[in-house]
Amino acid sequence: MPRRIPLLLCFAALFGACRERAAKPAEVTPAPSAEPAKSAEPLRSAEATPPPKVAQTASAAAPIAAGVRDSTAAPTRDFLVTHYLEDCGYTALLATDDPDSPTGLSDKPECEAMAWEQNCAPDFFGCWDKLMECKAACKTPCGSCQATAASVCNKCKAACKTGAPCLRGCAEARADARDRCLESADACRSKACPAAEAKCMREGEAKVKKVCGKDCERFKTCAAELMNKGTFEYDLCKKQFSGLPADCFTWCDPGM
Repeated sequence: MPRRIPLLLCFAALFGACRERAAKPAEVTPAPSAEPAKSAEPLRSAEATPPPKVAQTASAAAPIAAGVRDSTAAPTRDFLVTHYLEDCGYTALLATDDPDSPTGLSDKPECEAMAWEQNCAPDFFGCWDKLMECKAACKTPCGSCQATAASVCNKCKAACKTGAPCLRGCAEARADARDRCLESADACRSKACPAAEAKCMREGEAKVKKVCGKDCERFKTCAAELMNKGTFEYDLCKKQFSGLPADCFTWCDPGM
């Protein structure tokens, strides 16, 4: 179905007709500038104390839940490797737009952080809701991917015999795996889910054609003529096409 928003819906939107969906990675509130990490300082437990400050990042906040909130939507590689050296299961938390939060933001694990979206168009066949549900579900395979990567990283560290260089290699490999996990989640949300929505829309259009037939376009033309005259009640057209199922008057409304 067309996703354009006509004038009538814009008025409706002013009274709360718009529906909000999902959350988007917000511009994260900058934390105080970080100082370069001292190379001789040993890695500390993320659970006990704040993580080491890393050059080129502004994050040194205390740990939150499963990870540490980074100052940007895309943590630097050095920042991640430093944390993976300490804990292969480290997860960056991103400050994400959340309309339901008193502050407008909430911290989300990076597999869950996704674009905030709004749609004011009617969702006759539930295609928009299905799209957003699909995008939210992409966090599951991403989380499994991250868990597998952490397990491989831990085994790599356990097998190290040469000390720091070997451990660094394990952390670097963990960072590479993390990138692949997030790329997979992005592909899920940007390709697979929109494809499923498009399929839903085609099925909806086919249903309208089957149930309403050619009279759908005829009713739409009749109603559009009344709309152009400033009349948004289509009783005359409904009488003229009284044989149409009630749903057709909604599906074929030119204002939808």
